Amino acid sequence: MTEHDGLFSIPTRLLLTAEQRARLETLVHERDVDLVDLLSEIVADYLESQDIAVSAAPAPDTSAELQRRRAALARLRARSDAAG
Repeated sequence: MTEHDGLFSIPTRLLLTAEQRARLETLVHERDVDLVDLLSEIVADYLESQDIAVSAAPAPDTSAELQRRRAALARLRARSDAAG
């Protein structure tokens, strides 16, 4: 996923039947819009209709801290094993 001017671009593939593809092409021509704009509108409308709770911020990356703690625990265990 990439971001450009506050919009996210998601490279994907659509798997449509021949009939669905024809209907999509008809919509593009009838509305005189680009396929990207039409699909973006369809997805945005679908997402708006869903009852999805969006978290305010992504969870912080704690992998480095976890790695430090695991290393410290390994040192303590080795020290404890050495002491008997």
